[in-house]
Amino acid sequence: MKRSPIRKVSKKKQAKAEAEGKPIFSTFERCKPRANVGKKREKRRKSDSSKKAPTTKTVDTLWSLVIRERANHECQLWGCGSMQCASLMDAHHVFGRGFAVRWDLRGGLCLCKAHHNYFVHSANRQAAAQKEIEALYDPAEYAELLALHYTTRKNTAALRRNTYAFLTAELARLKARAA
Repeated sequence: MKRSPIRKVSKKKQAKAEAEGKPIFSTFERCKPRANVGKKREKRRKSDSSKKAPTTKTVDTLWSLVIRERANHECQLWGCGSMQCASLMDAHHVFGRGFAVRWDLRGGLCLCKAHHNYFVHSANRQAAAQKEIEALYDPAEYAELLALHYTTRKNTAALRRNTYAFLTAELARLKARAA
């Protein structure tokens, strides 16, 4: 058992003890142990609704899986038709990665690595690629997503939790349809 630390007796306590007629043998006394010292704090039990929200990376990965599954792992540009294993296909954010459109399924395309790296993200061909991608969309839908792209939204735990739940259900629906 640990012994309590020692501290100096205050002059006020010394005067009080002398007034009561109690002898003081030392100018030091043992401290009363504090209730929390050496004990671990009990963690509050959280309800199921307040579970830790998924990370941004987790939701990004799930979004990518849904985009690739929706396209049957086939490149969606110009009739390329390249079908490769899932790890060799990329999910492309057409409207950037701002949180207003980051995980919107309408703003994603499944591309083969060649088109994604050497055409869509090539410095010389990026503008041309964006115009050709724009041609894949309905003009009204493209305008809506572009306007949404310029709005701001914070990356909150609630947004990630809701998006994760939606994407999980969507992936299950797509896999059930394929089976």
